[in-house]
Amino acid sequence: MQGVAIHVGDRILSRASVINDRYAANRQLAVEMNDKLQESLKYFQFIQDCDDLKEWLDMKTLQAQDDTCFTRLPLYLEEFKTWDERDAERPSIIIDKTKIPSTIIEEKTSTDAGRSIILPGKQQSSQDLESINNKQRRSESATRLPTTKEGFLSRKHEWEGYERKATHRAWEKYYTALISNRLTFYKDAKHLKTGRTITDDLQLDSSTNVAPATDYRKKPNVFRLKFQDGNEYLFHARDDIEMNEWIMAINNYISSSSSITNTPTTQTTQIPSVALTSPPTIIGPSSSSSTSSPHHQPASTMISSTTGMQMSQTSSGGEQKSRTLPLRSSSSVEPQVSSSSSQQPPPGKKKPGWSRIGSMNNVRELHTASVLTNGKVLVIGGLYGIDPTISELYDPSTRTWAITGSIHNAREGHTASVLTNEQVLVTGGTHGVNLNTAELYDSSTGTWITTGNMNHPRDGHAASLLTNGQVLVTGGNDGLGALNSAELYDPSTGTWTNAGSMNYAREHHTASLLTNGKVLVTGGYNNFSALNSAELYDPSTGTWTNTGSMNYAREHHTASLLINGKVLVTGGNNRDALNSTELYDLSTETWTTTGNMNDPREQHTASVLINGNVLLTGGQGNFRSFSSTELYNPSTEIWTTTGNMNSARSRHTASILANGNVLVTGGFSGVEMLNNAELYQTFQIN
Repeated sequence: MQGVAIHVGDRILSRASVINDRYAANRQLAVEMNDKLQESLKYFQFIQDCDDLKEWLDMKTLQAQDDTCFTRLPLYLEEFKTWDERDAERPSIIIDKTKIPSTIIEEKTSTDAGRSIILPGKQQSSQDLESINNKQRRSESATRLPTTKEGFLSRKHEWEGYERKATHRAWEKYYTALISNRLTFYKDAKHLKTGRTITDDLQLDSSTNVAPATDYRKKPNVFRLKFQDGNEYLFHARDDIEMNEWIMAINNYISSSSSITNTPTTQTTQIPSVALTSPPTIIGPSSSSSTSSPHHQPASTMISSTTGMQMSQTSSGGEQKSRTLPLRSSSSVEPQVSSSSSQQPPPGKKKPGWSRIGSMNNVRELHTASVLTNGKVLVIGGLYGIDPTISELYDPSTRTWAITGSIHNAREGHTASVLTNEQVLVTGGTHGVNLNTAELYDSSTGTWITTGNMNHPRDGHAASLLTNGQVLVTGGNDGLGALNSAELYDPSTGTWTNAGSMNYAREHHTASLLTNGKVLVTGGYNNFSALNSAELYDPSTGTWTNTGSMNYAREHHTASLLINGKVLVTGGNNRDALNSTELYDLSTETWTTTGNMNDPREQHTASVLINGNVLLTGGQGNFRSFSSTELYNPSTEIWTTTGNMNSARSRHTASILANGNVLVTGGFSGVEMLNNAELYQTFQIN
């Protein structure tokens, strides 16, 4: 037995020795392979450096050739009369004799950097010329043309066409420059000076769309560039200020491109003057935005019968400026200014329409506006003003704005609820980080005080004032993802308590208080896609139950309680802006589609007027903010367009005043944040 054990032990030792030898051999092989891979890497890096050097040498060689051309200019001009004889001797030389002097003179006088010229006695292949010209044009774009905007951006190619995802969708960091009508991409600022791009340029034109990518949740401060052929790119900026600067710079070029390419025809019709902000708003295809929790010189105007609107604007210095603005398609043309219609209002009434009022002290978007019991309107927070903490009051009796107390935490994307004790509760939002703080505004003293913090940070949430005076806050994003939690605020104690969990996590949804005291929550975004689900909260039991699902998934939409007790849901986004609308019937807990809006829109506002109609204003669609508005008639379920606002805007607010008029404030025009405000006046008896 002992002999067997010794034999087995010897076999184990022998086997272990073989394994150790193989391990040592494989380890040595791995080291050798690693060395070869390192050498291969160095080789490929060397090849890349050689390619860069060759490109640089080609550019310098071309510049040297052009410099030689300029120094020999007098000689060429003097010998020009003998070129016919030289052509007979050299038939292979391709040259336009009639343009040689003007071409060379133009090259010398217009710019110091040369262009490709075929000199007598020197032949170059078309491929060589094309290669050199392409490289030279890159250099010229960096050295000759002014850079409108430059800096580091991360870029992601998202779509190659309307139905095809991009093959390579990784984020790449480039030093990006907006030069004339192109976005060019470099390794760093030094390469910009030499014109050494590292990937293809993006050509901009009047059909290009740019806007914040509100549907992209994986990174903050992302905007989207969308082209007419279906290509879409995402760009990630360092912060929201830089993102807005890029959007404004690109939109400024698109606007100027539109004014150049859309020249009006000779058939024109004179319409009355309209007030414009500076710069004038470009009128494009119509669009819109959401309300509660969002998320001047006169001009003489001529309308072209087919193509566009010619606008002349007098600057503060008296200089006349004119711009051509594109009109919407003839199938959906609506009056630009309501007062210009040939139809007159009934006797004793004045015509509904839009009029400008005094501007706020701060530019704002993603802010809130609350109608107080004294009839004034309190505007709070938003992105991004001179001081994001200041709040201000609008007085309808004088149509003026006045600054009131400052909130303790700057915030945008928050909610504001007018409590039964006349205080205003502000919750959550974001300002660098998502917030769980809450504070109260006392309208009698014009001061702010802090109150109990919510249990979760929330941005993109919804708040509903219940019949018992408490406030229900639902969903939102805590900075990590969408939430399904809900909580209740008790004004008597200033504390928050859990209110159960919704069946679905969601942000950018709506919450509507129904006639039976329940709260209907619809749609939103759940970290992956837009939702069509809806659910009901019963305050008497503190429970959540699913109800019928909407026909369309949507986020950034609106929900309005009609006078017949139904809920009207409009627009929103499910990758693209929607024009669909639908009605929720509480008695059957079912959804039915109703008439489509005239324009797809998201991040718009919806206001139930005193006559029961619903007024939709602005918003965005196809990455443009619009000035269009339309009315929904619940009795006929038909949408009709009404007069356009004076400014295109999305992510604004709309508030119904005590006299039935609608106050619209701030928002984003597609180019800049706004501080202007305007009133929609309904039919009124004089």
